[in-house]
Amino acid sequence: MRASGNQGAGAAQGAGAEQHVAIFGLQVQVGAGEMGMNEHMSEAQALARVKQAGVVDPTQANEMAELLIAAGLTMPSAWAQIEKRELVELGVPLGYTAALIAEAQRFMAGRCGAQFVRVMEGSVRSETCSC
Repeated sequence: MRASGNQGAGAAQGAGAEQHVAIFGLQVQVGAGEMGMNEHMSEAQALARVKQAGVVDPTQANEMAELLIAAGLTMPSAWAQIEKRELVELGVPLGYTAALIAEAQRFMAGRCGAQFVRVMEGSVRSETCSC
């Protein structure tokens, strides 16, 4: 997978200073890293991400949040290099994919900090195996 929407973002900048990263063209403050890469966000946080991505119909928002939860998209590591196509295959309407990725990556950069940003930008890679 490749990073989506954050090409050319550049590394989080500033050592010891407030760090920012560009996510879909928006400068986002990189958090202190209070959430680990494999910790799950809550159902309420997943629903909030969906609503922040512009889903206003409550039924559709709940259904979309349930799709994300069922697919394991509650962990930061799942959002680091996700592609729109993957969300569409899950059943997320195409029109919401970019906004959902941007919102999730913004949230994860704020909660997971530089570790998430490094993975998102591809400077840290994990290999997959077909075990």
